[in-house]
Amino acid sequence: MKINTDDDKIIARKIIHSTLKMESSLANVLKAEIKIIKKMLDRNADYYDIKKSNDSIRQILHAIHIIDDRIQKCIDILQHDRT
Repeated sequence: MKINTDDDKIIARKIIHSTLKMESSLANVLKAEIKIIKKMLDRNADYYDIKKSNDSIRQILHAIHIIDDRIQKCIDILQHDRT
């Protein structure tokens, strides 16, 4: 049983590492979308174009939330033996 726990911890560490990379990439996309919206507002862009960017931002934030939940589950696995 100890072997499975150790294997789970190794997998959890790898998942955390890969999901942090994904989260970082999504954060960069989020920053880019915010810059795009700022430029649109400066040039009085069409409402629907701004709405599309806003919808993209919502989807990115939702994905980041899911990734955070996944990371938290992995952290719980890593802390399982400590409690």
